[in-house]
Amino acid sequence: MKNIEDNNNKEETLSAGGLKEVFKSGLELHDLVEENLKVSQEILKLTKYIRKYIVWQKILSWIKLFLIIVPLILALTYLPPFLSGFSSSFQDLIETLGAYSQLPQ
Repeated sequence: MKNIEDNNNKEETLSAGGLKEVFKSGLELHDLVEENLKVSQEILKLTKYIRKYIVWQKILSWIKLFLIIVPLILALTYLPPFLSGFSSSFQDLIETLGAYSQLPQ
């Protein structure tokens, strides 16, 4: 019921010389639209900045991961032969120390 009364009031305003008020509010509406455009452009700039930031964060995270994974893979590839040589040298050292510990004092 209230909706019908509101519609009737709007029709009366438009028909009873309320066009001047509509044009005045139109100017206000124009100002509001311009302000809305300015705010929208500012939001667009911030969105572009944030999007670039996110892209760079993704790139840097891949680089960090690469810097961690590559040395591990290289270590797994080149370390076993080195460790086998080191373990044989260490075993010789232990045998030598064992022989010295068995000598009478």
